[in-house]
Amino acid sequence: NFVLYVFIATIQFLAGSPEIYAMSMILFLINSLRIKGEGRISYARILVSFVCVNTLVVGLAMIQILPTLELLRETARYQAPSLQWSLDWSLHPASLINLIFLDKEVDVTSFARFQFFFYRYPPLLASLYMGSLLPFGLWAWIVSEDRKTKAILLGGIVFSLMLSMGGHTPLYGLFYDYFPFISLIRFPEKFFFIPFVLFLYVTIQGLTHLMKICEQRTFKILLGPMILCGLLLALYALFRNHRGILLQFIASTTAIPSDDPLTWKISSTVLVHLERQIVLLLGLLALFLLWQKGKIRQCLKAVLIVSITFIDLYSAHTSYQLLMETRVVQQRPKMLDLLEDFPSFRVFFTSPEAPFHPDIVQFPKARSPEEHVTFAFETLRPSMGIFWGVNYMQEVDALLRQPYELFLRVAPNLSAEKLYHLLGTLNVKYLISLQELPRGLITLI
Repeated sequence: NFVLYVFIATIQFLAGSPEIYAMSMILFLINSLRIKGEGRISYARILVSFVCVNTLVVGLAMIQILPTLELLRETARYQAPSLQWSLDWSLHPASLINLIFLDKEVDVTSFARFQFFFYRYPPLLASLYMGSLLPFGLWAWIVSEDRKTKAILLGGIVFSLMLSMGGHTPLYGLFYDYFPFISLIRFPEKFFFIPFVLFLYVTIQGLTHLMKICEQRTFKILLGPMILCGLLLALYALFRNHRGILLQFIASTTAIPSDDPLTWKISSTVLVHLERQIVLLLGLLALFLLWQKGKIRQCLKAVLIVSITFIDLYSAHTSYQLLMETRVVQQRPKMLDLLEDFPSFRVFFTSPEAPFHPDIVQFPKARSPEEHVTFAFETLRPSMGIFWGVNYMQEVDALLRQPYELFLRVAPNLSAEKLYHLLGTLNVKYLISLQELPRGLITLI
């Protein structure tokens, strides 16, 4: 178990942000103290386990940690972010609908990726959706758990939700003023990791209670999901028969005119997702009722629950993965035939939108998503050329090193001749440009 936990913790450390890993360790300590309260473990064992786990994780992840420490030492980002900048990534209250309902869809015609149904700006977390089992587990836990445990966990969920909402509540601002360490989290929305874990915990606990209930308590412990299903059915009937209400609601939250074709498209998608959630809830309700009546066996019920949950979560999230055809990468662009000495020299990419640090790109709406991807690869936009060993002058990284930041401040003020001299001194041999460059110490190839 110890080795397995070290392995999982290492994977999380390498795959996620340090803040999320730190929150996991805090939850690990809290759960260990809960076990200590039950008399099953000593404080010494908790402390030794905590230290040993993190020591081994650091050792196993050192191949990533050392370069990161070097980058942090050279970066210009050493000051704490301002409160206003942090609040830009606050969890929108309307996003909580996404816990049990799909509130967005992938927009393949835009690099923004998503078309939102009930808010305007993209969230930090792509999806909060936990599946149709959440209402069953949460309600069963509320009905069956003792008051003290419910008060502690529900209080933790509400408190952490308010922190994750950042600028939408006064709580985060107070903590930012009086607890400076909170700025290390950088984005309030990252605090949603805590309620997400707590929701998962109470759902599993509630499902455990649900499996153990007696037949006479079936109605009470399934009453919450029944009410939710009835509410979704009522909303579906209302929006289906009075589409204007739904169009006005979408227009008010997304700032898209109600008579815009996009609003009609969104409303149709909302109705489809309502149908999806109603079918899932009705299916799970029927499954639990049949099991309680003894119509299906325990093993069949378990297989069906896992299958429904897998299909539910897979179908909800599979389109979020940015997948492309392998031929885009496998087929070398023709221009690469001219550039055979990439490992020895660097490339500098410039474009009309961002001549020195290309962090944006604009495409005509007529282009298809496939053309967008192909264009990015064939023009070797940073850092697409890494597949072929291209070494870029541009540093496409969240942490800009101080020398590169100095370059971005100085380069725009230089004449073309001095800029070419500077780039040559910085070991740049090839310029890739989407526009004609000023004449000078360059040769068009």
